[in-house]
Amino acid sequence: MLFDYGVGRLVPTAGVREFEAADDASAPQAVQTGATG
Repeated sequence: MLFDYGVGRLVPTAGVREFEAADDASAPQAVQTGATG
């Protein structure tokens, strides 16, 4: 998941952002980690 979030930051596309939003709801821990770095 961390890799996915990294890609989302590098390539903020609509599809990636939607994927992140869905991931956020199911993996709050990963969200926090991604937000820090």
